[in-house]
Amino acid sequence: MVLPAAILVLYLAFPVLRLLWAGAPGLAGALLAPAVQRSLLITLLTAAAATGMGLLLATPLGYLLARRRFWGQRALRAFLDLPLVIPHPVVGIALLLVFARETLAGRALAVLRLHMVGTAAGITAAMVFVACPYLIHACRDGFLAVDPRYEQLARTLGRRPGAVFWRVSLPLARGPIVSGAVMMFARAVSEFGALIILAYNPRVISILLYDRFATYGLGAALPVAALALVVGFGLLWALSGLEARRGS
Repeated sequence: MVLPAAILVLYLAFPVLRLLWAGAPGLAGALLAPAVQRSLLITLLTAAAATGMGLLLATPLGYLLARRRFWGQRALRAFLDLPLVIPHPVVGIALLLVFARETLAGRALAVLRLHMVGTAAGITAAMVFVACPYLIHACRDGFLAVDPRYEQLARTLGRRPGAVFWRVSLPLARGPIVSGAVMMFARAVSEFGALIILAYNPRVISILLYDRFATYGLGAALPVAALALVVGFGLLWALSGLEARRGS
């Protein structure tokens, strides 16, 4: 039992540690570079916005999937999981076909002075598309774990369905939902494939890293890659602590 577990841990850890070792000399310089700071800020803000939108939309959807049975539900669940199995440049192309400025949706959004191609709004939209399935699964599983009898009891006491959802179902499913939000945020931060098609600029950290590698080579990309690892680990460490406190 211990040996295969140790092999897997070493396999996962060694490339990360090797990258940190190689990129450490330029880590401080990368962190102080204005372009890197802007990229990190854009990445974190758009990932947070995508997660907020995900919570707003995926929570009621997860509840419906957990509590309702309807024709076509299996097909719907498979469709919602589609972003997990298709190459993410395909997502970028699909979103481009919908939100390009010459399309119907693009022209309608332009009236509101909102553009999706090459903007922070487009980055957020792509992040929602690729990362929301993690949150949908977590919400559905969280509500499935809530005993329906608690909801039925609240209804017998005169609570309306909306009040039952907010005061009974949602608090009891909070732990899995928070976990799903953490996973969605982490996945959004790491997105690359859809963004390189839909929103190459402004550059999130993954796009900046690719640009440094493609333009200047491995040496220029190493400090940014090491910084991305450090920031990613720090985010997961902090968010896992938040998850533990809120789930307790």
